[in-house]
Amino acid sequence: NQKLFIKWGGVGDTCKNEYSYIKYFYEKDNSFFIKPWFYKCNNDAKCIVTDYVEGTSLDRLLQDGSLSAKEKDNIIIQLGQIADILKESKFVHRDIRPANFILTSDKKLKLIDMQFAVDSTHYKECRFVRKNPRKIEPLGDKYAYKKYMWDDMYSISKVIEEIGYSDKTKHIYEKIK
Repeated sequence: NQKLFIKWGGVGDTCKNEYSYIKYFYEKDNSFFIKPWFYKCNNDAKCIVTDYVEGTSLDRLLQDGSLSAKEKDNIIIQLGQIADILKESKFVHRDIRPANFILTSDKKLKLIDMQFAVDSTHYKECRFVRKNPRKIEPLGDKYAYKKYMWDDMYSISKVIEEIGYSDKTKHIYEKIK
């Protein structure tokens, strides 16, 4: 009787890659990451299965303009905590943008979509990306540092700028920036 989310149709071996990173982060701190269950990565089935999380994407909340000042501060505080976890891990998400954050009904921020994440200390692209490097060019969109150059702290600082930090959360922005 558990609700699950099935992300179907990954490319190449990215399902395995995404599962590995989600599992690592979930085990590190399950406050900000969704529990992974399993993945399939063969010719017939390419999918990853995680817990289903009720919530709204941060990009939708920003478009609606429905966030209160208190909610914005809460989100920025959580973005700072996520930034700390990412820095400590030495992994690079590469697609940090509002659409890849879910704000749950209990106001917890969850970072999703890690199919193209990489380990910055032992850099190795998944097989699909090595064969198709242009497929990752748009990762991060306007939140990426530069074309083919990703810096998650830069991306998170851009998200914070879009949210609009307050006097209470400016120190978080300054620390990440």
